[in-house]
Formats: sequence, structure tokens, C-alpha cells
Amino acid sequence: MTFDIDFEDEILAQCLRDSEYLRGASAIIEGHHFGTDHRGWVWDIINDTWQDAAELLTRKIAQRRARADFRDDEERVAAFELLGKLFKLRPESPRAALTELNKFARFARLQAGMEGAVRMLDKGDVDEAYKLVGGVSAEDRRGDDNIKIVRWIEEFDERLIHQKRVKDNPDLYPAIKTGIKGLDRIVDGLRPTEMGIIAATTGRGKSIMACHLGFHAINQKCGVIDFRTEMSAPQVAMRYDSRWTRMVHSKFKHFDFTRSEIKAIGGRLEKARKRYDGLLRIVSIPVTTATLPKIKRVVEELRDEMRNVKMIILDSSDHIRGDSGYKDFRFETAGVYWEIAGWAAQDDLPIWCTAQLSAGAAERIGEVEDVSEAYDKGRICDMFITINRPKRKSRATPKVSIGEDDDEGADKARVQAVSVTGSGDLELRLSKYRDGLANVNIPLQTDLKRMLIQDREDD
Repeated sequence: MTFDIDFEDEILAQCLRDSEYLRGASAIIEGHHFGTDHRGWVWDIINDTWQDAAELLTRKIAQRRARADFRDDEERVAAFELLGKLFKLRPESPRAALTELNKFARFARLQAGMEGAVRMLDKGDVDEAYKLVGGVSAEDRRGDDNIKIVRWIEEFDERLIHQKRVKDNPDLYPAIKTGIKGLDRIVDGLRPTEMGIIAATTGRGKSIMACHLGFHAINQKCGVIDFRTEMSAPQVAMRYDSRWTRMVHSKFKHFDFTRSEIKAIGGRLEKARKRYDGLLRIVSIPVTTATLPKIKRVVEELRDEMRNVKMIILDSSDHIRGDSGYKDFRFETAGVYWEIAGWAAQDDLPIWCTAQLSAGAAERIGEVEDVSEAYDKGRICDMFITINRPKRKSRATPKVSIGEDDDEGADKARVQAVSVTGSGDLELRLSKYRDGLANVNIPLQTDLKRMLIQDREDD
């Protein structure tokens, strides 16, 4: 099949006369797939009319749009001539059958990508050329392979068998727990294919919560790749160091250890290396170059050296850019989160993101509606959690237990030395959970200096 101008004209002509054909075509092709600007314009007004009114484009509406859209006389004349040709063309057996439109769309994407790559190579920009070619294959993979049809009542028995298998084999179907008991009782952790968002205003502890989630995942023997766009990888690594040693983060930052503290760390280091070897990789990507295709490439490269990649963390994911081509930042951000959700579903991964809440949520409990830039990020995720200041503080000063996720028989003196006291200082809100209970507040007891976050014990 040759995808020439005649082929494109048959697509457009058939869409002017056959609503069933247009319904199928509108789900496959876009204006930029056509070889000329005028044909792309014709497709856009055909599709606009269909999407707005579920009607076929008429000659009268098309002519009115041509007068409005083309101010240049030559451009307008060319549009009228093309419209006249298309309204007269009546292919009895069009070559542009619906079965060929997916091939046509792939052909158009490939042609545009290759032409763009050649232009970038002529300029010496190899990275951009590679990105353009990779973008074509990535877009092509977002086809129909992941469509799943469930035959409802006919498959009832199979669904029960599958759910029992999930319950009886937690190693095969892991729900990676968050380490916050009140939350895990409701959600049972984040499961493969799910995307969770931790959102808060500035300074509430989103990045520390990301470390908390990563640390509890590796304690469940799940490999984690932790991406950061606002901090360097060594900075984040020291936060994880503080978490497993239970020592104040500033000691690592300023190397402010006593001799006994160095000895204590050395005594636990061998055991920690055996326990955590190969389970965590921290990747920092500058804000200016943080793109989703690049992040996916890093994941594929790290899979070769990590034994069990089970979770991805994208801290400050609002900074990640996509390949949507949107000039509007809000639409581009929404597109990135749709891509992240698709990635989780396609690669069977749980993905945690951190996102910024608008300033209006600083003095109250944040909700999905407070999410900055793009409401779509809250709409598409499976779980949406906010971190807030509590409305009131308890007078109680419960101790924070730090031995629960540690080795059994942890040194009692060490536990006492690093225990902290204080009232519940943050409040976690499960604002949305697609698969169960939501709108629940959970008081938290934190020691952010040691990267400790957990339920408040007196609740």
C-alpha cells in the first residue's frame, strides 16, 4: 500500500460522506498525519464538527471556515479548490479502508520523526535526533496491545480464582506497604500498575516521605529506583543513610560524628550491606533535562544490575517534561501524568510521585482539587495523599518507636539514645483511593531530622 496524496484524499472524502468510517478514523488519525497543511486543516474541521455535534461536515460550514481561517487570497483559493475536489470524490471501494489507517498513522509518525532526526543530525545534535526516533517507537507502542476485554458474568469464577491466588501468593502479587499502619490498613500498600501521588505545600516533607516510602519498600526486599529532580543523588543518599542508622541527617551532611558513633555505624554496616545490596538506586536528573523518555531509558539500563525492580519513585514529578508538544504548561504537565499512569500499567509497576499543592492549602487540609497546574494529575492517579499541618496538637508526648522495621533484637541502648518525643506534628490525608475508602485523616509523628515518619502512637 502506498500512502500518497490520493490515499489521503480518499480518507478525507470518505469522512465527508460516511459517519461510521469517520467514527473509526477519528480514534486513529490526527491532522498532523497528513502530507500538506491544507489536508490537515480539512481533517481538523471534519473532526471538530464530528466531536462537537456528531455530524458530518457540510460544504457550507467548510466554506465558512475557509473564509475565516485563511486571510491570504492564494491560501483561501487553494482551500476552496481542495474542498471542491473532496466533496466531489466518491470512492466506491476506498483504498483508505479502516484496516489501513493504523498503518497510515504509523507511516506518518515515522516519516515525521525520521525527517526531524535528519535535520537534527545535519545540525550535529545527535541527542535530539535520537530522541525524535525513540519518540516515534514509544508512541507506536501505545497502541492496542494493552486493551483488555472482560467478559463479565461469564468469567466470574476465573476472577474469584485469580483473587484467591493474589491473596495466597503475596510474593507474586506484592502490595508494597507504606510503613504507615493507619494507611496500610486501608490501602494495603501500592500495587503493581497503580500510581500514587504524595502532595503538599512547600516544606511539608514530600521528599522525606519519598525516602520513607523507598526505605520501607527495600525493607520488603523490593528493588527501588528513586528519581530526584530538585536534589543531587548524594544528598538523597545521605537521607537514606540517616534512615537506616537512625542518626541525625546533619551528622552526615557536616560529618559531625563522635568516635563512638562511627564505631556504632561500622558495627552495623556489614549487616546493612547484606540486607540492602542491589535494592536501591538513586538517580538525580537536572530540571532542565528531566524527560520521561530519559527516565524510562535509565530504568531499563538499571534493570541489568538490580535483581528485583518493583517500585519507581518520581520526586518533584511536576518538573518532568514529556513529548506531547503542548505549548501550554498545564496541558503538558497533565500529559506527563497520563504518561506516567500508562507506564505503570504497561510495565506492571507501582509508581509514587510527589507533587506541589497550591498555596491556598498551606493553612488547611489539602485535597485533590488543590493540586497545582493540572487537575488531571489528581484525576488519573489511583491514590492521592496530602501532608498537612494538623488543625490541633495533642498535649500528649508519645515516644516514636524506631525498632519496628529494624532487625529483631535491636540494641536497647541504641533505641533509647535515638528515640524522640513530641506531639503529632503532621497529618496525612488519604484524599482519594480508587479502590476503597477515602477522605481519611491519619495523625503522624515525625522526626524529620532522622527521616522518621509514622503513625502517632496515642491514636
